[in-house]
Amino acid sequence: MNLYKIVFKNIHEIVNELDPVNLIGGGAPGDEYYDEVIKIVSLLKEDNEKVIFTEKLTGIFIESFGCNTEFKNDIFLLLSDRVLELKERLKW
Repeated sequence: MNLYKIVFKNIHEIVNELDPVNLIGGGAPGDEYYDEVIKIVSLLKEDNEKVIFTEKLTGIFIESFGCNTEFKNDIFLLLSDRVLELKERLKW
C-alpha cells in the first residue's frame, strides 16, 4: 500500500472516530467524511504551523457542513493534533 493510501486510511479512521459533526453517531454511512478527508490529506502537504493548520481544517468542515464550530473547538483541536501526530509519525 502506498503512503497516500496509508495516510488517507488513517485520517479517515481518525475523523470517523472523532465524528466532528456527529454524522456517524447520527447514523450516516462510514464514508460520509470522504471528501473532507481528501481535503485534509491535501492540507497536510502544505507547511502550516499548528494554529493555521487547525483553522484550515476547521474551515473544511464549516465549508462542507455549514456548521457552527464555536462550541466544538475542542474537537477540531483534537482532530488537528491527531492528524499532525500522524503526519509526523509517517513522515508525510
